[in-house]
Amino acid sequence: MERMEFSKPNILFISNEQIDIETDEYKKNNEYNRQKIREKVEPWLTALFQSEHLSLLIGSGLSVALTGGGSMMKRIEFEGNYKEKIKNKADEEAKNLGRGEANFEDDLRVAIELLKGYKIIDYTKKEKELKKEINDKLQQLIDLIIKYEHHFLELQKLELQKNEREIYEKIKNLKDKLKVSNDAEKTKVIEDIKETVKKFCNKYPFICDGFICDDKKKNDLNDLIDKLLFLFLNHLLLLERFLLSFSTRTATRDRLNIFTTNYDRFIEYGLDEAGILTLDRFIGKLKPIMRFHRIDLDYHYNPPGIRGEPRYVEGVVKLTKLHGSIDWKFEDDQIVKIPLPFGENVNEDFFANPFDRVVIYPNSAKALETTFFPYSELFRDFSTAICRPNSVLVTYGYGFGDSHINRIILDMLTIPSTHLVIISYDLANGRIENFIKQCNEAQLTLLIGNELGNFENLTSYYLPKPAIDRITDRQARLLEKRKIMMQTDSQDKNSLKGGTNESEF
Repeated sequence: MERMEFSKPNILFISNEQIDIETDEYKKNNEYNRQKIREKVEPWLTALFQSEHLSLLIGSGLSVALTGGGSMMKRIEFEGNYKEKIKNKADEEAKNLGRGEANFEDDLRVAIELLKGYKIIDYTKKEKELKKEINDKLQQLIDLIIKYEHHFLELQKLELQKNEREIYEKIKNLKDKLKVSNDAEKTKVIEDIKETVKKFCNKYPFICDGFICDDKKKNDLNDLIDKLLFLFLNHLLLLERFLLSFSTRTATRDRLNIFTTNYDRFIEYGLDEAGILTLDRFIGKLKPIMRFHRIDLDYHYNPPGIRGEPRYVEGVVKLTKLHGSIDWKFEDDQIVKIPLPFGENVNEDFFANPFDRVVIYPNSAKALETTFFPYSELFRDFSTAICRPNSVLVTYGYGFGDSHINRIILDMLTIPSTHLVIISYDLANGRIENFIKQCNEAQLTLLIGNELGNFENLTSYYLPKPAIDRITDRQARLLEKRKIMMQTDSQDKNSLKGGTNESEF
């Protein structure tokens, strides 16, 4: 086959074929024919999602899709004479690992390594200064995550599309006018947009602050419109649909495994709201403790009137957070899950000294013998789940910036019957393209770009419908049976008609 083309704004690669959705067949007047694209994508994904083993790897792209990007922490800038050394070392390591740009995790990891160095040489003053800074930066990260969880809840309560329908329709109409207006009309349209946004922000300042009213992008009109329309989406419903599309597997198949590198709890909240039961390594109700025994616990039920024949409950998933979570903490050489409600504001003492308490990568328990506990165990779960025959791994919002995860995925693809589905809004600064070049294309499905990777479009048009669809199967079998019966009846009638003609002769 021809070499895969990565220069397209949207990359659709299914069944060993790249489909160009920018052609007139799929796009007219700058509008995509989503129904036409769905006819190509949805049946293929439905077949993949019913594979014997299915896993879903979720990266920070999901948090960005649900919050508009605000939940992502920027690079950490440390103070003191070690500031540039930490930054330069983080940049160097990111480059060596093929990630390109460093992120806050790189900064944090290098700072922790430097802290250990200070401790080894007994440089107490510098050790205390740096540890305080690391604690402050971790506190900022936790505060940012909780802030956007809270923002997410508040947005759902407002139901803007229902209660502010007039503003919603007006901004949509103005956006359409902006595309077709001449220069004279465009000036008036721009002023109308700005005035509408201003009124909205005055009414809902707690939503707009730091999101719509961003000084750095105040002159970017399209960005302003998109951000305002983003607030009117029912993100919780989209999140539920997204998770149900993967988790509604027949109980006779292996449970869906969800893995994530995110510290926030959007996935857990979505699973709870969608009524999906979750299995993880935490055991207990009042004080859930992470256990690493290999007992394969699950949910079963006894059908009415039948004893001794338990059946698997449908709608159950296994969840693993590879990089930890803001509600995990070290306590007496154990990891416990603290009772932290989603999006709940907490007092400052709740997360005091997070470096010694909160389980966030690359932090690890200093009192435990295993240096990378619990991450080594969690990564082993990931490897065990995906590296087996007839396994399908779907990635969403994962930028292939974790070399350990990438190695495990490549190892999975050495098994011929495995398959990798990559869904992403972009190519992650070229990292996804570089990873794909190491893979056998016959084992790949790609939905990449601002149309295919857009969270709203993906959940509304391209993912399989969130239901265990036995009805459609029964309908197809019934229609096929009726078709055969109709053909038989038609042949019988023709035979009788032919016989009558013969007797007449």
